Amino acid sequence: MSPTGWAQKHAMRFTQHHDAPVVKPNPLRVLSTTVNRKTRSGKVLGAHHQVSPYIGLKSMTEWAAWQYFEEPNKGTLEVGKLADFVILDKDPLRVEPAQLEQLQVQQTIKADQVVYDVNHAL
Repeated sequence: MSPTGWAQKHAMRFTQHHDAPVVKPNPLRVLSTTVNRKTRSGKVLGAHHQVSPYIGLKSMTEWAAWQYFEEPNKGTLEVGKLADFVILDKDPLRVEPAQLEQLQVQQTIKADQVVYDVNHAL
């Protein structure tokens, strides 16, 4: 629905969203939809608005922090910023875009603490 390709063409920052509580939050689905523009029924909705996985990730991290005026302490991995991130089973920049939704979270780190680990109960 969002004209992400148009925004990128015009050097605009954009962010992503989902319709919780209508659907359960799923950031990997949001990333996949941003990149592939594929609906749940499999239809491509505006192929000219597809963006790369790199831009999709920026829209969910760096640009989202910028939108909320939180870029001094969130959005990128830098010394002095909050360490809130996930470790995935595969590199989202190296898998086929169609596989983004199948990536699995291995760990979740919040404020420098592991709060989820697929191999260990915390």
